[in-house]
Amino acid sequence: MDDRALLAKLAGGRRSGDALARDAGLTRAAVWKRIQNLRAAGVDIEGRAGDGYRLATPLDLLDAARIRAGMAPDAAAGLAALDVAWTLESTNTTLLAQPAPEHGVAV
Repeated sequence: MDDRALLAKLAGGRRSGDALARDAGLTRAAVWKRIQNLRAAGVDIEGRAGDGYRLATPLDLLDAARIRAGMAPDAAAGLAALDVAWTLESTNTTLLAQPAPEHGVAV
């Protein structure tokens, strides 16, 4: 389970550390560490002993399918690729490493 999947689980309501660890195939300590890393990145996650974790406020993550669905048909037709990455070292380096699309633009 990556951080995005962990956030999706937490967005669904309060989850125990044991349940999150079981779902992810991780130890309870590994889940705690990932939650600490997300908190350090600015995600507001509440945790209560014996009650589990949950997002303190709703979090709306970028999603390529939802972005495409919200685009005007003409704009979507001119889009060769739309990728949403969780993290990149450099967007420019990543885009330059890919072949240019034959038609449209890559975002």
